[in-house]
Amino acid sequence: MGERGLRGDVVLYGILINSLCKIRETGVAIELHRRMTNENIKGNVMHYGMIINSLCKDGNLRNALTMFDEMVGQGITPDVIVYTSLINGFLSKGSLKKAVSFVNEMLDRGIFPDVITYNLLIHGFCERKLWKDAVFLFQRMVDEGITPNEVTYSILIDCVSKEERIKEAYEIFEMEDAMKLYQLMVDRNIEHNDVTYNMLIHGYCKAEKIDEAIRLFQEMKSKGLKPTATTYNILMRALSREGRTETAKEIFNEIHLSGQSPSFPTYIILLNGLCKRGLIEEAMDHFQSLKKTKFKPDIKVFCILLEGLCQASRLEEARQLFNEISKVGIDPDIVAYNILINGFCKKGMLLEASKLLTKMGERGCKPDVITFNIVI
Repeated sequence: MGERGLRGDVVLYGILINSLCKIRETGVAIELHRRMTNENIKGNVMHYGMIINSLCKDGNLRNALTMFDEMVGQGITPDVIVYTSLINGFLSKGSLKKAVSFVNEMLDRGIFPDVITYNLLIHGFCERKLWKDAVFLFQRMVDEGITPNEVTYSILIDCVSKEERIKEAYEIFEMEDAMKLYQLMVDRNIEHNDVTYNMLIHGYCKAEKIDEAIRLFQEMKSKGLKPTATTYNILMRALSREGRTETAKEIFNEIHLSGQSPSFPTYIILLNGLCKRGLIEEAMDHFQSLKKTKFKPDIKVFCILLEGLCQASRLEEARQLFNEISKVGIDPDIVAYNILINGFCKKGMLLEASKLLTKMGERGCKPDVITFNIVI
């Protein structure tokens, strides 16, 4: 503007700085800000706020602080947006302590955090597994008359679920586990999505409340929400772990009926559950079904089947499966060798175990501690 003999005003500069910050041209925005200053046009909290926010998003916290100090030095009082930008920037860099110091500073200035500020802080505490502090912030937020939104509740639900603290959580909240948070969202007409349901289902599965998880799963579908691969995997993994393989199979079949295709991890979860229950014939059929899909069995799949066959004392089939690994272009790893060697040793087939040990060495696969413990 200056090179063409034109002089900007505070509004025009604001528009240009905002546009530059939006396209992450922060350096150019700062140059424009300097030109504005040279023209004796005093910036306001909005100008500084846009640049500070952009610098924080760029991870340039040092320059963000310099700009902040300049603003304060100009007698401009920071607002909640400026402080929230700095808090977000330092949380993104893992500096929770510095982020909290800005909260204290803004409170000293009589500036109060809004729902966005609280959400950032709650998420910051949750990421560091300081879930009790996160809950305290939530309570303080409500006490100050700030209405939590869907983001707030989703963060907290995720927090108590991942930390497997459902029983302790209801003591802190004075409510019956993470479902109370869910109910609070219902009371406030905040819509649930598949992410929220997945977090709750995961939390119940972790707490070994599988029936509650299934109830939520059914409720999710009744509300028109489509379960994702994550939903199915969470439930099937928990069911398989509890030995409820029949229910896991029903859910697996439901995926097909819903018009979706099971993911590769979904196939593995059911395969593992079948093998753990000794349902080898079904496991082998499942394995054959997997081979007909776009997915190619990896070494993990083969190891699950090897383990199942060895536990069922079907050593000849285990040997054949082991040989198949190389035929499909996969190198057997130490886990695969250890499973079959252990199977041979348990059945007293020491010569076969010795041959496999030799073969393992010839193929450059070195024995580990588990191998030695097996053969000793």
